Amino acid sequence: KETRANFMKAAREGLSCHFTWLDEVEVPARELIPDVLVPAARRGLEKQGVDPGDIDRYLSIIESRVVSRQTGAHWLLGSVAKMHGVGTRAERLACLTRSMIEHQRSGRPVHEWPVENLMRGHGSISSAFATVAQCMTTDLFTVQEDECIDLVASIMDWERLRHVPVEDGNRRLVGLVSYRSLIRSLVKRRADEYEHPIAVRSIMVPDPVTTTSDTPTLEAIRLMREHEVSCLPVVDDGRLVGMISERDYSRIAGRLLEDALRRGEHPCP
Repeated sequence: KETRANFMKAAREGLSCHFTWLDEVEVPARELIPDVLVPAARRGLEKQGVDPGDIDRYLSIIESRVVSRQTGAHWLLGSVAKMHGVGTRAERLACLTRSMIEHQRSGRPVHEWPVENLMRGHGSISSAFATVAQCMTTDLFTVQEDECIDLVASIMDWERLRHVPVEDGNRRLVGLVSYRSLIRSLVKRRADEYEHPIAVRSIMVPDPVTTTSDTPTLEAIRLMREHEVSCLPVVDDGRLVGMISERDYSRIAGRLLEDALRRGEHPCP
């Protein structure tokens, strides 16, 4: 019962909570973690033969978060508060996401991230959605080229997708299946062929037009228009990291339009 209550307190209050510890003593999290839990964790890791450098690295991050009183949640809430009343909601969320990506790439732990007005100098729509990384979808469903097209059809149906990327055994992009190519294949398929599975490679578009995560958004739009495609796989260093499609652009446009209308602006003359 007390263990469950402690978990609930930690989830709701973070470092501000008080844990019910041994003999029902209430101990502040900011004391219990560095004084009891971290030393106990260190002894356990040392007993299991974990590299001392790794132990120091990870446990020092936990201790520093307690000392600075800044976790990921604190940084998010503090940054949102700093941007209050500045720009649109879509712009603030885009700046928040961009800042998280930049900090993660720097390798700095979250307790070292400065809490500041992220809109300062980056408040325009053009900067909020300047690159493909800020617009793309990263939660992807993929298949391999030797799998059956029935699986692709099911994924498209279950997840309401229009495109499914195809990867090889090394997780590298080798093709793209669209709902149009799938429909064409099913229409051309003779009755006797339904007894024999058809591999994805037979209907996929090999070596599709791709872009990178740091490509300017306008350049990605130009590529889609030039090649008359509605989707671009995003590939960095040969690995699929995301997808950018007309649906993503429509979603962004909808958010911007909604924010503009709520502020009483008129996007069209």
